[in-house]
Amino acid sequence: MAHSGPSPTVPVCLTISAVDTTGATLAQADLKTFTALGTYGAIIATGVLADSFTGHDHSQSVPESLLRETLEKIDDCFTVSAVKVGMVPTPGQIRVVGRWLRAHPTIPVVIDPVLTDQVGIPQMAPEVILAMQGELLPRAALITPNRFEAAQLAGFEEVLIEEDMITVAKQLFNTYGCQTVVTGGGLGETSLDVFAGMDGVRRFTAPAVTMADGKVVGAGCTYAAAITAQLARGESMRESIQAAKSYVLALIRATAPLCTDNLAHPLCHFMAVDSLAQADGVGISAASSSDRLQIPKTDRHQRR
Repeated sequence: MAHSGPSPTVPVCLTISAVDTTGATLAQADLKTFTALGTYGAIIATGVLADSFTGHDHSQSVPESLLRETLEKIDDCFTVSAVKVGMVPTPGQIRVVGRWLRAHPTIPVVIDPVLTDQVGIPQMAPEVILAMQGELLPRAALITPNRFEAAQLAGFEEVLIEEDMITVAKQLFNTYGCQTVVTGGGLGETSLDVFAGMDGVRRFTAPAVTMADGKVVGAGCTYAAAITAQLARGESMRESIQAAKSYVLALIRATAPLCTDNLAHPLCHFMAVDSLAQADGVGISAASSSDRLQIPKTDRHQRR
């Protein structure tokens, strides 16, 4: 039966993730990013979080049977151009999502492994990480862990310096076959991400954007969603990462505090720059043994 939907010329991006109260992270951040970057966003909800900018009090996962049914319904609605997987909080859900992804082998998949809170404290049980390693990572075109999440996925004690970021990115790529970009957050005047994949090892750098007070909320989700949208539009992996980094930095520069305590800065996607495909200020270089950037243990700037 014929169905209505976005124009065939508009790429469709699907996010598989939880939803939260603030609208600043997870699936809501993904949908805003998809729209801002000229794609149509669809959602498969894995759970609901009752949270605020200071933490969450309660969450409820979607039953596996309902998750499976919603994934089946997507096929009745759209031809999906790219998928982003965010928070999938149970091993059973991960297996359901993994089966659906394997049944759609040509769709590029970006996985943002939501494993830690904003200061690197683990939030997921070990069995969730094992399920992710077995079911999701081998299917991914790209994974976007921060330093803490990369350490958990690779079994490292910690990832503190650029050399660690290179090592863990290469290990994840070699072990699971998924290209990997490890995000390092802000470091003084430089924001560094390290990529390992079929194009070798690359450093994505840009001038860091610092906040006078408070913290940016939703940058990690937005980064992975922006890469997903660019892949859906037909861009290469390198171009997608470069454009996504530029987009996030532009949003951080334009953001303003919206919450009652004025300390949280959720990204406002309507403030994006006009030319989103341009990566002004973002540089790419091959990683070398020199020019290492030390990330101090006290640095807790995160993209989550």
